[in-house]
Amino acid sequence: MSGDCFNKIAMSAMLLACSLSMPQLAHALSCEQKAPVQVYDTAKKAGIDFAVVYGTLSYTEVEPVPLLDLLDQRQQEGITRLAASVAGKSLTANGFVANFEREIVVEVMSVASWRGKAPTAGAYLMFINMETEPPTIGAGPCGSAARRDRFGFHRAQITACETGGHRGGN
Repeated sequence: MSGDCFNKIAMSAMLLACSLSMPQLAHALSCEQKAPVQVYDTAKKAGIDFAVVYGTLSYTEVEPVPLLDLLDQRQQEGITRLAASVAGKSLTANGFVANFEREIVVEVMSVASWRGKAPTAGAYLMFINMETEPPTIGAGPCGSAARRDRFGFHRAQITACETGGHRGGN
């Protein structure tokens, strides 16, 4: 048995042992951020009132997310709320054409040692929960509802979903 193959088997056995003894670890190891078109499909199917906006996220106050206390991870659960604003174009049946400018809140969720990360200020494709006041963008350990889309690929896919066209890719 080659060393490389043995290392893969040993690593697989270790991950299996960890997953049996610590289900949360196994979940964290499989944490994968959904593609924007998957987020769109999930929200549509769930009947959630949300806006898809391509624009600029800015923070109105600087409030850092609390640092992780490695000695007492049980107290790390919760949500940190960061005041922000969004200015851009929201999705309609005709594409990203409607002006959108709102004060929002970025909600950074933490569970034990798994900490969400707030997106930095800048241009994003954002999925904004409009069922809350003010509207919110979630950011958890597996990513946030704000994604970079410099070249418009994800916007094109989501526009195709909204207008009933072929979205390609996913």
